Amino acid sequence: MRETATLATKSLTAGYGEVVVVRDVQLSVPHGAVSVLLGPNGAGKTTVLRCISGLVTPKQGTVWLDGTDIGGLDPAARVRAGITFIPEGRAIFPGLSVRDNFRVFGRLASGRGTSTEADAVERAVTHFPRLRDRLRQRAGTLSGGEQQMLALSRVFFGDAKLVIIDEMSLGLAPRIVSELFEFVAELRAATDAAILLTDQFVHQALGVADVVYVMQNGTVRFVADPSEPGLEDAIHRIYVGAAGDTLAASSVPSAASTQRSAHL
Repeated sequence: MRETATLATKSLTAGYGEVVVVRDVQLSVPHGAVSVLLGPNGAGKTTVLRCISGLVTPKQGTVWLDGTDIGGLDPAARVRAGITFIPEGRAIFPGLSVRDNFRVFGRLASGRGTSTEADAVERAVTHFPRLRDRLRQRAGTLSGGEQQMLALSRVFFGDAKLVIIDEMSLGLAPRIVSELFEFVAELRAATDAAILLTDQFVHQALGVADVVYVMQNGTVRFVADPSEPGLEDAIHRIYVGAAGDTLAASSVPSAASTQRSAHL
């Protein structure tokens, strides 16, 4: 893993209209690593992801991809630059067949990478065998888990530098959630892509993370190594609104661990 980050943000502040939702967010995703962004509903996680993908224009701050400021690029240009964004709610095309969804994914990533569409489809159905038997089925008739598998298949179309996955496990059964996190772990092991993930399944997210960012009230509360003692308890206390000054010293990441993004 190289020291320079595939993705980095600095002083990212954004919102909607006059309402500021996130303030001074600094995070990074190293090449070939998984950074997990955690926090309760309303913490600002999705807004951060939308800023990175170009769907929200920050009020201030910078987003870098491989050391290049991409603030002036629209969402389509960011896709061509190497960002694959899998938003909350899956964003598949329910009226199209699974095969036709694959074709759309290929067109959206057109000009990015060297793999053929056939190769990408084969990788998708190899990782998600259930989709192989449903290529002619309308995507909207798939189960929730199968729809998320279809959405995650976007990563095979084009050689993504950065994969962003927002709330992958939303509304899914625990068994399916486990399968999807296994896929993230396999993706991390098999590619050089940087992965930025948000999810409400804290334990599973920590299991695939290389670095953890925890947000609260629109700011990054702390940054930690996922193996930090007491980290999961500290995160859950933030989720229930009891963090504040009540976090034990042993539960808060050390000063050294918060310097992971010092290259910013």
